[in-house]
Amino acid sequence: MKKFIFFIFLAVPVLIYGFSLNLTANPVFLLKNYTVTITMTASPLFEPSDARLLLYDYSSNSTQTLYNPSVSSNEYIWNYTVTDYSDYRAIGMVITPEGTYLSNVATFTSNIPAASVESTIVYVPFISNYMPSVFSQITNIGSKMLTFTAFSSPSGLTISPDTGQISPDQYENVKITPSGVFLPGKSYTLDAIASTNDPRSGMSEYLLSRFLIGPDGLLVTPVHVSSTTVSVGSSVEFYFSIYHSDDLSISYVYVTWITPGRSQTFSLSASGNDFASILNITSAGTYTLSQIIVGYNYKGQILQMVLSPSINVNAINSSNSMNIELVNGTNEAIISVSSTSTPYVVVNDGPIVKTIQMVKTNQLWTGTYDYTNQPGIVNVNAEFPNAPSISQTFTKYEIHGMTNIYLSDNGWITIPSNAFPSGALVAVYTGTFSPQNTYVGYSTFNQISDSVSVSSNVTPAASFTYNLYFSSQLVNGLFGNVRVYALEGGKWTLSSILPNVGMEIATFSAMGGTYALGMTTQIQPGTSPSVLSFYADPSNAIGPRNIQFFLTVNKDCYYKIYIYDMRGRIVGSQSGSAIKIIGNLIYTLDTTSISNGMYVAVVGVGSSPNAFTQSKTISFVVSR
Repeated sequence: MKKFIFFIFLAVPVLIYGFSLNLTANPVFLLKNYTVTITMTASPLFEPSDARLLLYDYSSNSTQTLYNPSVSSNEYIWNYTVTDYSDYRAIGMVITPEGTYLSNVATFTSNIPAASVESTIVYVPFISNYMPSVFSQITNIGSKMLTFTAFSSPSGLTISPDTGQISPDQYENVKITPSGVFLPGKSYTLDAIASTNDPRSGMSEYLLSRFLIGPDGLLVTPVHVSSTTVSVGSSVEFYFSIYHSDDLSISYVYVTWITPGRSQTFSLSASGNDFASILNITSAGTYTLSQIIVGYNYKGQILQMVLSPSINVNAINSSNSMNIELVNGTNEAIISVSSTSTPYVVVNDGPIVKTIQMVKTNQLWTGTYDYTNQPGIVNVNAEFPNAPSISQTFTKYEIHGMTNIYLSDNGWITIPSNAFPSGALVAVYTGTFSPQNTYVGYSTFNQISDSVSVSSNVTPAASFTYNLYFSSQLVNGLFGNVRVYALEGGKWTLSSILPNVGMEIATFSAMGGTYALGMTTQIQPGTSPSVLSFYADPSNAIGPRNIQFFLTVNKDCYYKIYIYDMRGRIVGSQSGSAIKIIGNLIYTLDTTSISNGMYVAVVGVGSSPNAFTQSKTISFVVSR
C-alpha cells in the first residue's frame, strides 16, 4: 500500500492550501557509500514531527520513509547514505490536522561512470634530448562505462593512448612524454589533462601529470673551429665553453667527429669552463663534428645532454700523398694514395718487385701487398703523370736474443730485446704511430687493423700492452660489453683477458698473437628485462638529419627495433644487446632515405636473442 500511495502522491500539486514545499538533492550525482543531502524549504513553517521524506530506490524497487529532519530556519534537512548503484527519487511530505501536503520530486543517482586519477608533478630541471616519460592511471570507480579524451595544455606533450573507454573497476595506463621544442633559458609548464564523461560536479576534467621544464642551468656555447678548409697533414683545433649552475657538476664530455672512413671520439677535460682539443687531418674528404655529449650530475641524478653541431671541415690534398697501414696478425700492407691523377705503384721487397693494382674511390686509390717473412726494408714507390714521384718504406726486423728495436721517431715505441726468446719477424711502419708508447690500431666487430704486425712460431717471453681503438658508433655505446677475442687455430675465441674500455679505446696486455675487440652480451638468465625508457632524438626531424633511438633497461638484455611507416611497412631494423646504463644508443635512422610523414618505432627486449617479453612503441615525425 505504501508504494501505491507514493505514486498517487507524485501526482498531487506542490502548492496546496497556501503551503509551499520545495525539495532539492545535493549532489545529484554521487558514488555508492557517499551521502546525499536532501533539503525541503517550507513556507509557512510547521512542526518537524509533521515532516517526512519518501525515498524510492529503483534498484531494489522499494520505498522507505525518513523521519526527524534537522531544521535550519525554514529548511528541513535529511542526510542519506546510498548503499548501491541505483537511481533515486524523493518527495517531501507534511502531515497536519488540516491535511497532507507534498513537495516536488527531487532525483539523484549513484549509477554513473566515475574517474579516479593520481596526478603527478614531474620536474625536468634541464632541457636536453632526454625527457622522462611518466605513466598516469585512470580508474573507473563507477558502475557505467567511462570514456576519456586526453590532451596537452599547452601543446608539447605526447599522450598515449589519448582516447579510450574503461569498464567499471578497470583502469588504463596513459603514457605522457614531452615531445615539443623547448628552448634553453626558458621555463615551461605543461599539463596532461583527461576529459571524461564523469557527471559529478567539477569532476569532468582531471590533471594526469604536470611537467615543469627548465629553465636550463646548462649552457653550451657554439663550437669554434680554427679553420673549415685545411690541407691533409695539418690539424684543426676546436673549442667551446660550458656554463652551469652551482648545484650541477660535469661528469664527462665527449665529442665525435665523422671522418673519411670512420669516426673519432674525443674525451675532453676542462680548463675552467673551456673545452678544447685538436683533430689531425690524415686524408682528404669531409670531417663533420657530429655530436657533443655532456654528462652531468644534478642532485644525484645522472643526466645527459646531446648536441648536434654538424660543423663540416673540408680537407684537401695540397699535393699527391701516400699512406701505408700494416694489418695486425697478417702480412698485409694497405697502400693508400691520394691524387687527382692515376698513380703507378711499385713495391720493392728485397728481390721481389711487384706492381700493385690500385682501385679508385673519388681521389683515393687503394691497393694491398702481402710482404714476405724475411727481414729487410720494403719500399713503396708511386709515380704520377707530370708530377714528382713519392716513396714510403717500412722495415721488417728479425728479433734475436739481446737485440733491441728502438724507433727513433721521437722515441715513440720500443720493442724489448727479451720479448721473444728466439727469432720473430716484426714489421714496423712508423708513419702511423702516435706517441702512446703502445701499439695503436682500429677495430671492427671481428678484426683489428693495427700498425704493428708480429709473426712468430714461438710464444713471446713478455707481455705487450696494446691500445686498440674502435668506432663508438659500431658498438652503439655498449662499452661494458667490449671483450678481447683471440685468433687460435684459425678460429676466434673469447679470451680471458679483460680490457680496460674507455669511450673509444680498449687497453690490455697480452703475450703477442692476433687479437680483436668484439661484443659479448654475457646476459645471465633470470627475471625478464623491462624497458625503463625508450625515446627518439629528435622526435620531430626537420630537414635532412638522422634520428637516434635510445633505450634504458633494468638489466642486460637483447633487443630488436623495427621502424614502420603508416602503411605498416618496415623501413629500418636492428638487433643487438643493451646493458644496464642510461640511454643505450641502439639505432640511427637516416631520414634522407624515407619520405615525409609519421613513423612508429617498436622495440622489444628479452633474455634471449629471439624471445622478447616486453615491447614499447613511440611515434616520430619526419618533415623537410
